[in-house]
Amino acid sequence: MKIGIDARMALRRRRGMGRVLLNLIKHLSAMDKENQYFLYLEKEDKQSILPSSKNFVKKVFPLRNYPLWEQFYLPIMTLKDNLDILFCPASTAPVLIPRKTKLVITVHDIIFLKRNFATISSDSLYQKLGRMYRKFCAVSIRIRASHILTDSQFSKNDIQNELGIPEDMITVIPNGVDDFFFKKSEKDCKSVLAKLGINFNFIFHLGGTTPNKNTIGAIQAYDFLVHKKEYEDVYLVIVGISPTRENKIIQYVKALKLGGKVKFLNNISDEELKCLYSNSELFLFPSLYEGFGLPPLEAMACGTPVVVSNSTSLPEVVGEAAVKVDPNEPYEIGEAMANVLCDEQLRMKLIKAGRQRVENYRCENSVKLLLRVFEDLLKE
Repeated sequence: MKIGIDARMALRRRRGMGRVLLNLIKHLSAMDKENQYFLYLEKEDKQSILPSSKNFVKKVFPLRNYPLWEQFYLPIMTLKDNLDILFCPASTAPVLIPRKTKLVITVHDIIFLKRNFATISSDSLYQKLGRMYRKFCAVSIRIRASHILTDSQFSKNDIQNELGIPEDMITVIPNGVDDFFFKKSEKDCKSVLAKLGINFNFIFHLGGTTPNKNTIGAIQAYDFLVHKKEYEDVYLVIVGISPTRENKIIQYVKALKLGGKVKFLNNISDEELKCLYSNSELFLFPSLYEGFGLPPLEAMACGTPVVVSNSTSLPEVVGEAAVKVDPNEPYEIGEAMANVLCDEQLRMKLIKAGRQRVENYRCENSVKLLLRVFEDLLKE
């Protein structure tokens, strides 16, 4: 088989989809020596993080305009390389590609199609334009896709309901957790955290300015917690928000007079992320909407107890290995965090259950399922 992969996100700042894609490609290279793969990129792989196997070819077209790159360059390369399958792993795809080529699209979630849903309202022009483009690409999902992949049963049901896609055209392939998080840190985390200005006990939240991450809700919950005397020395570390760029979240922290207790970080390294997971008192992820939700599993792999939202895909992903809370109830979230912090037996139970749970999400399992989809498509 000749298989093309839109691999651009694997070279970007790797959070979420980029990290998942890079791991998928690496494990494909290790497990499949027969099929020919073309990795389509918008820039050179200067760090050489993508596979160098003989059956993996990197092709670079340096056009930074995302829609133009995808709608014009990808179809041209699909034709030129005579692909059997074009795999688009980031919820968008070209509307027009050669008819002989099977189009496989991973749709991580369809929040961009939700109407009057609180999580889609955003002040960011970039996010608004991105939502418009994903809506445009829904045409190729409905009409041109040979098969759709998604990360959870929740998302599969959502896609069926919103797009009217037949059930047998959608396969659930859970995201794989990077092997990196299962291994003991090679660096001294104490020095890593010191460089980040962290020398205190802390709760860790991986958030962002997009409303569905519910970072405001996380801060509200922390505000309840930190006013209890026994937790006044516990800080909140939030990754995903620039500390130097004024925004509603930073303004909110200032309004609550929590400035000295909340630390914002942005653009951290993988090693720094791992040290934050491993050394936090707990990992807080009260998201309003997730098609999957990889960070709670990464935290579990690092041996950290998790407090997570009880909505959308997250209960399906974490099972009974995390404390689940209503993301719209800050007081409930604060009480859940207090229970985890003060109950050592509960902490140990969550850590053990988390380590067991995350074993189900090894990357090799995801790759085996993906290869089966490719093989089945060419039998049709």
